[in-house]
Amino acid sequence: MNWEFCLICQAKEKPEPLKCPLDSLQDGAGIEAYRSFLNNVVEFRKIGSLPVELKLKEDISIEELCTYRAVWHKSCHLKFANSKLDRAQQKIKRKSTADSSSQAKKAKRQVSDQNVCIFCDEQGNDLHQVLTLEVDRDVKEMAVQMKDSQLIGKLAAGDMVAIEAKYHSRCMLAYKRKYTAYVKSCSETETSANDDSPAEARTLAELISFMESSAESGILLFKLSSLHDLYVSRLRNLHVDKSVNKTRLKNRIIEHYHGEIQEQTDGKNTVLVFSQGIETLLKDALKKRSCEEEAFNFVNVAKYIRNDVFQMPRFSFPQSASSNQYHPA
Repeated sequence: MNWEFCLICQAKEKPEPLKCPLDSLQDGAGIEAYRSFLNNVVEFRKIGSLPVELKLKEDISIEELCTYRAVWHKSCHLKFANSKLDRAQQKIKRKSTADSSSQAKKAKRQVSDQNVCIFCDEQGNDLHQVLTLEVDRDVKEMAVQMKDSQLIGKLAAGDMVAIEAKYHSRCMLAYKRKYTAYVKSCSETETSANDDSPAEARTLAELISFMESSAESGILLFKLSSLHDLYVSRLRNLHVDKSVNKTRLKNRIIEHYHGEIQEQTDGKNTVLVFSQGIETLLKDALKKRSCEEEAFNFVNVAKYIRNDVFQMPRFSFPQSASSNQYHPA
């Protein structure tokens, strides 16, 4: 990038004179010209319609332009004028509208011209044609709620009656079942997000308090099943009788402690351990291992001594257990 040449075309020789916006007699006009130019460059890039290829880096700032006193040809600068940007945006918009209309017509032809199911795109002799707008309304509602972009695209050509949409009975039934499962899943998720009733919030707070009190007493490991039993029992005392998912309870506890507590499992039992408790367990395990190694060393030493004694040629132990004497060999 040569700042002595035109900021836009970088032409070395051009009869048109170069102008620097900062030479304007009006206060702030130069900076505003730079700002307007950079904003329009960004907008042209968004629609992929730059008037000319620029050597400017995308993150160039107004401060840099002012520092290097960037210059340009008037004809080059006019290519990035607001009027040229508006014209380019309108052209892109018209093209997009035309493409959408073309796609909709194509989809309509594909649906009406082919004897295929609108759900599975397969042909068959057992197809049924949509004859009522109620079916169209129900299918569109299901597709929109499930964000089924593929089916929504097919239905963009018009209502199912107008495009003569067809379907297999089994496919329609399967789609309705899929929608029912989706609604149930959303309902369970919403219930899960809003099930923190005052009683449950109080119970969780009491359970956390119990764990913290236990930790202060040196108990740093808790079985998830025991915590679950305490939680359910306390809820019943508060006249809340409901099933509580262990995994959901575990996640709420772990989330509360922000990494200070960890989950450990042997595949059958799950425990929650404070980080300090894990350190203690590791120290105890290392200490136990050290004691075990020391005991094994003593046993090995005793074995070696015993072997040496039995291999001495001048002495032998008596065969009779009743004798307390030993005789030279």
